[in-house]
Amino acid sequence: MTAAPIRFHWVLYLAILLIPGSALAQDANPRSSPFEQVEWVNDEPEVMVRSEWYQPLKIQGVDVKAILDFCRKEWPSRMKKRFGEDLPAAMEKMGHPLPAKVDLVLVRVSDGQQVELTGVEMSVANRMAIWQANQRRGGNRGVNLQPQRNPGRLSREMALADIAQFQASLDDQFAYRDLRGVDLDAELDAVRAGLGEVITPADLADRLNVVLAKFGDGHAGVNTPMTRRPSLYPPFLLQDAEGGVVAFKPDRSGFVDAERPYIVAIDGVPIDDWLETIRPGITQGSPQLVRMRSLRSMRDIERLRAQRGMPASDSLRCTLATGPSDPEPVEVDLPMTTRRPIYGSWPRNTTSTILDGTIGYLRLDEMSDEMVPRIRSAMPAFRDTDALVVDVRGNGGGSRKALIALAGYLQGPDENPWVGNVAKY
Repeated sequence: MTAAPIRFHWVLYLAILLIPGSALAQDANPRSSPFEQVEWVNDEPEVMVRSEWYQPLKIQGVDVKAILDFCRKEWPSRMKKRFGEDLPAAMEKMGHPLPAKVDLVLVRVSDGQQVELTGVEMSVANRMAIWQANQRRGGNRGVNLQPQRNPGRLSREMALADIAQFQASLDDQFAYRDLRGVDLDAELDAVRAGLGEVITPADLADRLNVVLAKFGDGHAGVNTPMTRRPSLYPPFLLQDAEGGVVAFKPDRSGFVDAERPYIVAIDGVPIDDWLETIRPGITQGSPQLVRMRSLRSMRDIERLRAQRGMPASDSLRCTLATGPSDPEPVEVDLPMTTRRPIYGSWPRNTTSTILDGTIGYLRLDEMSDEMVPRIRSAMPAFRDTDALVVDVRGNGGGSRKALIALAGYLQGPDENPWVGNVAKY
Protein backbone atom coordinates (compact mmCIF):
# COMPACT_ATOMS: atom_id res chain seq x y z
CA MET A 1 0.00 0.00 0.00
CA THR A 2 1.40 3.38 -1.00
CA ALA A 3 1.08 6.27 1.44
CA ALA A 4 -1.08 9.13 0.19
CA PRO A 5 1.08 12.03 -0.98
CA ILE A 6 1.23 15.23 1.04
CA ARG A 7 1.36 18.36 -1.14
CA PHE A 8 3.77 21.18 -0.40
CA HIS A 9 4.53 24.42 -2.19
CA TRP A 10 8.24 23.64 -1.99
CA VAL A 11 10.69 21.24 -0.42
CA LEU A 12 14.10 22.47 0.68
CA TYR A 13 17.06 20.20 1.31
CA LEU A 14 20.03 21.50 3.27
CA ALA A 15 23.23 19.49 3.18
CA ILE A 16 26.46 20.32 4.95
CA LEU A 17 28.91 17.44 5.42
CA LEU A 18 30.73 17.77 8.72
CA ILE A 19 32.77 15.44 10.86
CA PRO A 20 30.99 14.21 14.00
CA GLY A 21 32.62 13.07 17.18
CA SER A 22 32.99 13.62 20.88
CA ALA A 23 34.09 11.03 23.41
CA LEU A 24 31.57 9.48 25.78
CA ALA A 25 31.76 10.59 29.37
CA GLN A 26 32.98 7.27 30.82
CA ASP A 27 33.64 4.73 28.08
CA ALA A 28 35.92 5.21 25.09
CA ASN A 29 34.28 6.42 21.93
CA PRO A 30 34.29 3.42 19.53
CA ARG A 31 36.00 5.65 16.95
CA SER A 32 38.86 6.86 19.12
CA SER A 33 42.49 5.97 19.78
CA PRO A 34 45.17 6.79 22.37
CA PHE A 35 47.72 6.95 19.53
CA GLU A 36 48.38 10.01 17.37
CA GLN A 37 49.90 7.83 14.63
CA VAL A 38 50.55 4.14 14.06
CA GLU A 39 53.32 2.72 11.86
CA TRP A 40 54.41 -0.88 11.31
CA VAL A 41 57.96 -2.24 11.42
CA ASN A 42 58.16 -5.90 10.41
CA ASP A 43 54.44 -6.28 11.25
CA GLU A 44 54.96 -4.86 14.74
CA PRO A 45 53.32 -1.53 15.65
CA GLU A 46 55.11 1.64 16.65
CA VAL A 47 52.85 4.36 17.99
CA MET A 48 53.07 8.08 18.63
CA VAL A 49 51.83 9.26 22.03
CA ARG A 50 52.21 12.87 23.14
CA SER A 51 54.47 13.51 20.14
CA GLU A 52 56.96 10.70 20.92
CA TRP A 53 57.37 7.31 19.26
CA TYR A 54 57.05 4.08 21.25
CA GLN A 55 56.72 0.34 20.92
CA PRO A 56 53.49 -0.48 22.84
CA LEU A 57 53.64 -3.27 25.43
CA LYS A 58 50.33 -2.99 27.30
CA ILE A 59 47.08 -1.10 26.86
CA GLN A 60 45.00 -0.83 30.04
CA GLY A 61 46.84 -3.85 31.43
CA VAL A 62 46.32 -6.05 28.34
CA ASP A 63 49.40 -7.27 26.50
CA VAL A 64 49.64 -5.77 23.01
CA LYS A 65 50.84 -9.15 21.72
CA ALA A 66 47.54 -10.67 22.87
CA ILE A 67 45.61 -7.87 21.17
CA LEU A 68 47.50 -8.37 17.91
CA ASP A 69 47.02 -12.16 18.05
CA PHE A 70 43.29 -11.64 18.57
CA CYS A 71 43.04 -9.17 15.67
CA ARG A 72 45.08 -11.46 13.46
CA LYS A 73 42.76 -14.39 14.24
CA GLU A 74 39.49 -12.44 13.88
CA TRP A 75 40.48 -10.33 10.86
CA PRO A 76 43.43 -12.03 9.11
CA SER A 77 43.67 -9.55 6.24
CA ARG A 78 42.75 -6.42 8.21
CA MET A 79 44.65 -6.86 11.45
CA LYS A 80 46.54 -3.57 11.11
CA LYS A 81 43.36 -1.62 10.35
CA ARG A 82 41.58 -3.07 13.39
CA PHE A 83 44.46 -2.27 15.72
CA GLY A 84 45.03 1.21 14.33
CA GLU A 85 41.52 2.43 13.56
CA ASP A 86 39.16 0.20 15.58
CA LEU A 87 41.02 -0.49 18.82
CA PRO A 88 38.06 0.11 21.23
CA ALA A 89 35.79 -2.23 19.25
CA ALA A 90 38.49 -4.91 18.99
CA MET A 91 39.25 -4.84 22.73
CA GLU A 92 35.57 -4.83 23.65
CA LYS A 93 35.16 -7.97 21.55
CA MET A 94 38.10 -9.42 23.50
CA GLY A 95 36.23 -8.71 26.72
CA HIS A 96 38.38 -5.70 27.68
CA PRO A 97 36.33 -2.54 27.02
CA LEU A 98 38.39 0.63 27.24
CA PRO A 99 37.61 3.71 29.33
CA ALA A 100 37.82 7.26 27.97
CA LYS A 101 41.37 7.53 29.41
CA VAL A 102 43.78 4.60 29.40
CA ASP A 103 47.07 3.58 30.96
CA LEU A 104 49.88 2.52 28.65
CA VAL A 105 53.15 0.63 29.08
CA LEU A 106 55.57 1.51 26.28
CA VAL A 107 59.19 1.34 25.18
CA ARG A 108 60.51 4.64 23.84
CA VAL A 109 62.00 4.15 20.36
CA SER A 110 64.68 6.82 20.75
CA ASP A 111 66.43 5.31 23.79
CA GLY A 112 64.79 1.93 24.54
CA GLN A 113 63.53 3.14 27.93
CA GLN A 114 60.34 1.52 29.24
CA VAL A 115 57.80 4.09 30.40
CA GLU A 116 54.28 4.08 31.84
CA LEU A 117 51.81 6.77 30.81
CA THR A 118 48.58 7.14 32.77
CA GLY A 119 45.35 8.84 31.81
CA VAL A 120 46.06 8.99 28.07
CA GLU A 121 42.92 10.29 26.36
CA MET A 122 41.11 8.09 23.84
CA SER A 123 40.76 10.80 21.20
CA VAL A 124 38.46 10.87 18.18
CA ALA A 125 40.94 13.25 16.52
CA ASN A 126 43.72 10.66 16.94
CA ARG A 127 41.68 7.96 15.24
CA MET A 128 40.77 10.34 12.43
CA ALA A 129 44.46 11.21 11.90
CA ILE A 130 45.34 7.49 11.67
CA TRP A 131 42.50 6.87 9.23
CA GLN A 132 43.51 9.83 7.07
CA ALA A 133 47.14 8.71 7.01
CA ASN A 134 46.06 5.23 5.90
CA GLN A 135 43.84 6.71 3.19
CA ARG A 136 46.71 8.81 1.85
CA ARG A 137 48.81 5.66 1.61
CA GLY A 138 46.12 4.09 -0.54
CA GLY A 139 44.73 1.55 1.89
CA ASN A 140 43.66 0.70 5.41
CA ARG A 141 46.13 -2.03 6.23
CA GLY A 142 49.00 0.11 7.45
CA VAL A 143 52.46 0.47 5.99
CA ASN A 144 55.77 -1.17 6.89
CA LEU A 145 58.75 1.11 7.50
CA GLN A 146 62.41 0.39 7.29
CA PRO A 147 63.60 -0.39 10.82
CA GLN A 148 66.49 2.08 10.61
CA ARG A 149 64.88 5.49 10.51
CA ASN A 150 65.85 8.87 11.87
CA PRO A 151 62.70 10.66 12.96
CA GLY A 152 64.49 13.88 13.86
CA ARG A 153 66.48 15.16 10.87
CA LEU A 154 67.06 14.54 7.19
CA SER A 155 70.32 15.35 5.48
CA ARG A 156 70.16 17.38 2.30
CA GLU A 157 70.96 14.23 0.31
CA MET A 158 68.11 12.32 1.95
CA ALA A 159 65.70 15.20 1.32
CA LEU A 160 66.73 15.39 -2.34
CA ALA A 161 66.12 11.65 -2.70
CA ASP A 162 62.66 12.06 -1.15
CA ILE A 163 61.85 14.93 -3.52
CA ALA A 164 62.93 12.81 -6.50
CA GLN A 165 60.67 9.99 -5.33
CA PHE A 166 57.83 12.47 -4.81
CA GLN A 167 58.23 13.78 -8.36
CA ALA A 168 58.39 10.29 -9.83
CA SER A 169 55.20 9.30 -8.02
CA LEU A 170 53.35 12.34 -9.35
CA ASP A 171 54.61 11.81 -12.90
CA ASP A 172 53.62 8.14 -12.83
CA GLN A 173 50.42 8.00 -10.79
CA PHE A 174 48.87 11.41 -10.16
CA ALA A 175 45.62 11.94 -12.11
CA TYR A 176 45.81 15.72 -11.53
CA ARG A 177 49.37 15.92 -12.85
CA ASP A 178 48.60 17.92 -16.02
CA LEU A 179 45.16 19.28 -15.19
CA ARG A 180 46.18 22.84 -14.36
CA GLY A 181 49.46 23.23 -16.18
CA VAL A 182 51.54 23.35 -12.99
CA ASP A 183 55.26 23.47 -13.79
CA LEU A 184 56.30 20.72 -11.39
CA ASP A 185 59.98 20.93 -12.34
CA ALA A 186 60.12 24.63 -11.49
CA GLU A 187 58.16 24.17 -8.25
CA LEU A 188 60.45 21.41 -7.02
CA ASP A 189 63.59 23.27 -8.12
CA ALA A 190 62.46 26.08 -5.81
CA VAL A 191 62.06 23.59 -2.97
CA ARG A 192 65.52 22.14 -3.63
CA ALA A 193 67.08 25.61 -3.73
CA GLY A 194 65.62 26.38 -0.30
CA LEU A 195 67.11 23.32 1.41
CA GLY A 196 69.83 23.65 3.98
CA GLU A 197 72.25 20.93 5.02
CA VAL A 198 69.59 19.41 7.30
CA ILE A 199 65.79 19.61 7.38
CA THR A 200 63.10 18.07 9.54
CA PRO A 201 60.65 15.63 7.90
CA ALA A 202 57.80 17.89 9.01
CA ASP A 203 59.34 20.93 7.30
CA LEU A 204 59.91 18.98 4.09
CA ALA A 205 56.33 17.70 4.18
CA ASP A 206 55.04 21.27 4.59
CA ARG A 207 57.03 22.46 1.57
CA LEU A 208 55.85 19.58 -0.60
CA ASN A 209 52.26 20.14 0.51
CA VAL A 210 52.48 23.71 -0.78
CA VAL A 211 53.50 22.29 -4.18
CA LEU A 212 50.80 19.62 -4.12
CA ALA A 213 48.10 22.15 -3.19
CA LYS A 214 48.57 23.89 -6.57
CA PHE A 215 47.16 20.88 -8.43
CA GLY A 216 43.69 21.22 -6.89
CA ASP A 217 43.21 17.68 -5.58
CA GLY A 218 41.42 18.03 -2.25
CA HIS A 219 42.20 14.45 -1.26
CA ALA A 220 45.96 14.54 -1.85
CA GLY A 221 48.53 15.44 0.77
CA VAL A 222 52.01 14.77 2.10
CA ASN A 223 52.07 13.44 5.63
CA THR A 224 54.75 12.44 8.09
CA PRO A 225 54.20 10.93 11.52
CA MET A 226 57.20 12.97 12.66
CA THR A 227 55.14 16.16 12.72
CA ARG A 228 54.95 17.49 16.25
CA ARG A 229 51.36 18.23 17.11
CA PRO A 230 50.48 21.51 18.84
CA SER A 231 50.20 21.37 22.61
CA LEU A 232 47.61 24.16 22.85
CA TYR A 233 44.54 24.98 20.79
CA PRO A 234 41.96 27.78 20.55
CA PRO A 235 38.90 27.25 22.80
CA PHE A 236 36.58 27.73 19.82
CA LEU A 237 35.83 26.83 16.21
CA LEU A 238 35.47 29.31 13.35
CA GLN A 239 33.01 29.48 10.48
CA ASP A 240 31.79 32.00 7.90
CA ALA A 241 28.39 33.56 8.60
CA GLU A 242 26.61 36.58 7.09
CA GLY A 243 29.67 38.35 5.73
CA GLY A 244 32.00 37.64 8.64
CA VAL A 245 33.52 34.91 10.80
CA VAL A 246 31.86 33.67 13.97
CA ALA A 247 33.50 31.89 16.90
CA PHE A 248 31.46 29.13 18.52
CA LYS A 249 32.01 26.62 21.29
CA PRO A 250 33.59 23.24 20.41
CA ASP A 251 30.46 21.41 21.58
CA ARG A 252 28.39 23.53 19.13
CA SER A 253 26.06 24.60 21.93
CA GLY A 254 26.39 28.31 21.16
CA PHE A 255 28.71 31.20 20.40
CA VAL A 256 31.74 32.03 22.51
CA ASP A 257 30.06 35.39 23.19
CA ALA A 258 26.33 35.48 22.45
CA GLU A 259 26.29 39.28 22.26
CA ARG A 260 29.42 39.48 20.11
CA PRO A 261 29.51 36.30 18.01
CA TYR A 262 31.87 37.69 15.34
CA ILE A 263 35.64 37.51 15.67
CA VAL A 264 37.52 40.08 13.60
CA ALA A 265 41.10 39.64 14.84
CA ILE A 266 43.34 37.42 16.96
CA ASP A 267 46.43 38.86 18.66
CA GLY A 268 45.75 42.09 16.79
CA VAL A 269 46.01 40.36 13.40
CA PRO A 270 42.84 40.48 11.25
CA ILE A 271 41.29 37.09 10.53
CA ASP A 272 41.81 37.50 6.78
CA ASP A 273 45.55 38.08 7.35
CA TRP A 274 45.72 34.82 9.30
CA LEU A 275 43.98 33.06 6.41
CA GLU A 276 46.53 34.45 3.96
CA THR A 277 49.28 32.87 6.09
CA ILE A 278 47.50 29.53 5.82
CA ARG A 279 46.43 29.75 2.16
CA PRO A 280 49.62 28.45 0.40
CA GLY A 281 49.20 25.02 2.00
CA ILE A 282 45.49 24.76 1.23
CA THR A 283 44.30 22.92 -1.88
CA GLN A 284 43.66 25.48 -4.60
CA GLY A 285 40.05 24.57 -5.29
CA SER A 286 36.96 26.75 -5.19
CA PRO A 287 37.10 29.95 -3.09
CA GLN A 288 34.62 28.35 -0.70
CA LEU A 289 36.76 25.23 -0.23
CA VAL A 290 39.92 27.28 0.33
CA ARG A 291 38.24 29.54 2.89
CA MET A 292 36.53 26.69 4.75
CA ARG A 293 39.76 24.68 5.06
CA SER A 294 41.72 27.79 6.00
CA LEU A 295 39.31 28.57 8.83
CA ARG A 296 39.57 25.01 10.08
CA SER A 297 43.35 25.23 10.02
CA MET A 298 43.15 28.11 12.51
CA ARG A 299 43.03 25.39 15.17
CA ASP A 300 46.80 25.12 14.63
CA ILE A 301 47.36 28.72 15.64
CA GLU A 302 50.30 27.69 17.84
CA ARG A 303 52.18 26.71 14.67
CA LEU A 304 50.86 29.71 12.76
CA ARG A 305 52.18 32.09 15.41
CA ALA A 306 55.65 30.64 14.96
CA GLN A 307 55.28 30.88 11.18
CA ARG A 308 54.49 34.60 11.51
CA GLY A 309 57.36 35.15 13.96
CA MET A 310 55.03 35.82 16.88
CA PRO A 311 55.77 34.73 20.47
CA ALA A 312 54.09 31.69 21.97
CA SER A 313 51.39 32.22 24.58
CA ASP A 314 48.85 30.16 26.52
CA SER A 315 46.10 32.66 25.72
CA LEU A 316 44.59 34.44 22.72
CA ARG A 317 43.73 38.13 22.51
CA CYS A 318 40.47 38.04 20.54
CA THR A 319 38.65 41.01 19.05
CA LEU A 320 34.92 40.26 19.21
CA ALA A 321 32.12 42.21 17.55
CA THR A 322 28.36 42.30 17.15
CA GLY A 323 28.81 42.14 13.38
CA PRO A 324 31.42 42.40 10.62
CA SER A 325 31.09 46.22 10.63
CA ASP A 326 30.82 46.80 14.38
CA PRO A 327 32.51 50.20 15.02
CA GLU A 328 33.27 49.35 18.65
CA PRO A 329 34.60 45.77 18.91
CA VAL A 330 35.82 44.51 22.27
CA GLU A 331 39.12 42.76 23.06
CA VAL A 332 39.06 39.79 25.43
CA ASP A 333 41.74 37.32 26.50
CA LEU A 334 40.73 33.67 26.13
CA PRO A 335 42.84 30.82 27.54
CA MET A 336 44.11 28.17 25.15
CA THR A 337 43.11 24.54 25.75
CA THR A 338 45.00 21.25 25.51
CA ARG A 339 42.04 19.60 23.78
CA ARG A 340 41.86 19.97 20.00
CA PRO A 341 38.35 21.24 19.11
CA ILE A 342 36.49 19.06 16.63
CA TYR A 343 34.06 20.19 13.96
CA GLY A 344 30.76 18.31 14.01
CA SER A 345 27.11 18.40 13.05
CA TRP A 346 25.22 21.63 13.41
CA PRO A 347 22.58 21.87 14.72
CA ARG A 348 23.00 19.11 17.26
CA ASN A 349 19.27 18.57 17.72
CA THR A 350 17.45 15.55 16.28
CA THR A 351 13.90 16.80 16.92
CA SER A 352 11.40 17.36 14.12
CA THR A 353 8.81 20.09 14.68
CA ILE A 354 6.59 22.74 13.05
CA LEU A 355 8.12 26.19 12.59
CA ASP A 356 5.92 29.29 12.85
CA GLY A 357 2.81 27.16 12.55
CA THR A 358 3.09 26.73 8.76
CA ILE A 359 6.45 25.12 7.99
CA GLY A 360 7.29 21.51 8.77
CA TYR A 361 10.84 20.77 9.91
CA LEU A 362 12.05 17.16 9.52
CA ARG A 363 15.52 16.53 10.96
CA LEU A 364 17.42 13.53 9.53
CA ASP A 365 20.86 13.56 11.12
CA GLU A 366 21.76 10.14 9.71
CA MET A 367 20.55 7.99 6.83
CA SER A 368 19.95 4.73 8.65
CA ASP A 369 17.13 2.21 8.96
CA GLU A 370 16.35 3.72 12.36
CA MET A 371 15.20 6.91 10.60
CA VAL A 372 12.19 5.14 9.02
CA PRO A 373 10.03 5.08 12.19
CA ARG A 374 11.09 8.67 12.92
CA ILE A 375 9.88 9.74 9.46
CA ARG A 376 6.61 7.84 9.80
CA SER A 377 6.02 9.38 13.22
CA ALA A 378 6.75 12.97 12.14
CA MET A 379 5.20 13.24 8.68
CA PRO A 380 1.46 13.10 9.56
CA ALA A 381 1.85 16.31 11.60
CA PHE A 382 3.04 18.11 8.45
CA ARG A 383 -0.04 17.30 6.34
CA ASP A 384 -1.55 20.80 6.56
CA THR A 385 1.66 22.83 6.54
CA ASP A 386 2.63 25.13 3.68
CA ALA A 387 6.19 23.88 3.29
CA LEU A 388 8.67 21.29 4.48
CA VAL A 389 12.34 21.65 5.38
CA VAL A 390 14.23 18.35 5.35
CA ASP A 391 17.43 19.10 7.25
CA VAL A 392 20.23 16.62 6.53
CA ARG A 393 23.19 18.70 7.72
CA GLY A 394 25.91 16.41 9.01
CA ASN A 395 24.23 13.41 7.39
CA GLY A 396 26.94 11.37 5.68
CA GLY A 397 24.53 9.08 3.81
CA GLY A 398 23.90 5.38 4.25
CA SER A 399 20.75 3.26 3.89
CA ARG A 400 18.19 4.06 1.18
CA LYS A 401 15.25 2.89 3.29
CA ALA A 402 14.81 6.33 4.84
CA LEU A 403 14.75 7.96 1.40
CA ILE A 404 12.20 5.44 0.13
CA ALA A 405 10.01 5.99 3.20
CA LEU A 406 10.10 9.77 2.75
CA ALA A 407 9.39 9.55 -0.99
CA GLY A 408 6.11 7.77 -0.27
CA TYR A 409 4.77 10.92 1.37
CA LEU A 410 5.82 13.21 -1.46
CA GLN A 411 4.83 11.21 -4.52
CA GLY A 412 1.55 9.71 -5.69
CA PRO A 413 1.27 6.04 -6.72
CA ASP A 414 1.00 6.92 -10.42
CA GLU A 415 3.57 9.72 -10.49
CA ASN A 416 7.07 9.41 -11.86
CA PRO A 417 9.91 10.68 -9.65
CA TRP A 418 12.25 13.49 -10.62
CA VAL A 419 15.72 14.04 -9.28
CA GLY A 420 17.40 17.43 -9.03
CA ASN A 421 20.85 18.30 -7.71
CA VAL A 422 20.96 21.83 -6.32
CA ALA A 423 23.82 23.28 -4.31
CA LYS A 424 24.24 26.65 -2.61
CA TYR A 425 27.15 27.60 -0.38
